[in-house]
Amino acid sequence: MTTHAGTAGTPYHGELTGGFGLADFVGPAEQCSTCRSDKPVPTDLFCREQDHFLPLVNWDGAARAGLVATVAAMIYGLFWLAAERASSVPILLATGMVGLGVCLLPLRTHRRTVWLAALAYVTSFTVIFAGHATNGGTHHRFVVLAFFVALAILAVHAVFLLHDEASTDKAIFSRGPGNGLVELGAVPLIVAMFSGVSWVLSPMVVDDPNVREYELGTALFALCLTSLVVGGVGLVEGLGAVDEDAPGIRLPSRGPRVDWHARPSTLRRGGRGTVIDRIAELTWATITRLADAVRIIMVTTARVTVNTLLELGHLLLRLLIHILNLLIRLVFVLAKMISAVTISLVAGAAKILAIAISFAALSLVNLGLPVAALLGAEACAVALSEHGRRYLLEGTLTDLWWFMIQSAAALALVTLAWILMADQRPRASLRSAYRSAASTGPRLLVFVALGGWLLTVLTVFDLGRIHAGWATWTASAVLLGSLAVSQFLRDKPKNLPAGFA
Repeated sequence: MTTHAGTAGTPYHGELTGGFGLADFVGPAEQCSTCRSDKPVPTDLFCREQDHFLPLVNWDGAARAGLVATVAAMIYGLFWLAAERASSVPILLATGMVGLGVCLLPLRTHRRTVWLAALAYVTSFTVIFAGHATNGGTHHRFVVLAFFVALAILAVHAVFLLHDEASTDKAIFSRGPGNGLVELGAVPLIVAMFSGVSWVLSPMVVDDPNVREYELGTALFALCLTSLVVGGVGLVEGLGAVDEDAPGIRLPSRGPRVDWHARPSTLRRGGRGTVIDRIAELTWATITRLADAVRIIMVTTARVTVNTLLELGHLLLRLLIHILNLLIRLVFVLAKMISAVTISLVAGAAKILAIAISFAALSLVNLGLPVAALLGAEACAVALSEHGRRYLLEGTLTDLWWFMIQSAAALALVTLAWILMADQRPRASLRSAYRSAASTGPRLLVFVALGGWLLTVLTVFDLGRIHAGWATWTASAVLLGSLAVSQFLRDKPKNLPAGFA
């Protein structure tokens, strides 16, 4: 997947790898018209100079005040309802609303991620709430269902990441004809891996042999599919890399030949003689020439016969050498094919295993970690809602401390979740989170103090049972103390002698 690293936090914000490892388009944050400092990063909630709330900076004053008053009234109403009903559910809903805002507001400029984050948050809240609300057999069935659904979602997410990577890889086949098959073979291996994890972990949530047999069968079937793909990779890449050159026996250029020749006899001619002598000489010459003819014919016949046999032997030798060379070539090529296919099988299996492990790890990091952080935050919300209910009813300082500690933990986990989903430079995300916390702290004190006194006033008219306690008095004291110190420092004379400062 092509990413444009380093664009977040700069004047240009383009397509990058956003939340859950998926491509996203991130727009710039709202710009405060009165600020002259650098442009904020997309996850900033407050401007750096005027401390304005950026998501509402372009709203008019009435709309901004109306929205803030509505949200505050809803939260105050839920705490009032929790005290009236002696139930922790309204507080859990209030913390869920706050957590949703903390999670989504920094991601507001992420076109796709903000919706996926909302889905993940609502799903995790529903899972934790349902797990908290159910008991007995229903609770067990819900836990089992959530376990298998979570593993299935992780597997599907890993496959989706792999498909996204393969579909955007324009040069996938240029690195070898089997690369596309490698990407394809990683899909069933990912399924096999998560089925194996389910087979290992399922006894902790369900004790059913049929479930384990189904998990094992799914893993084995997926491994068989992967093996078929590995075999295809080995054949495609291995056979394509075979070198058909092989050593051989050199052919003889020409066979041996004999050069047998018979020369005619030399006749001796006598001197002048009688007629009888001349007749005898002629008779002897005739007999000699006849003998020469017979001898020449026999030598020529023998030469032709021997040379023919030698040529036939030469041809048979060349044929034998051709056969031997063919056999040697077959042996060498077959050995090279076996070696190349074996090496390609091992290399393909290693590629598929590496891709499956990497994308399974990416799924755990890109999806598992943010969702785990959200689940942890919702678990803290369940615990703090109970302490909040006790504090509203009893007013004990211990419950207030636990409420504050668990609230801080839940906010930290939600912050970690949106930082993981934003996928921008960690330093920029941490700075955004720090500025948001620093700017929200004083507003939170005002919110707590104002809400505590408003709900206390309602008790005067017999409209509630909440009265000012440790939280209201502490927040009010901090606000009044800060106001007094600020006024003292503002009104303090500047040019005093040393010792009077």
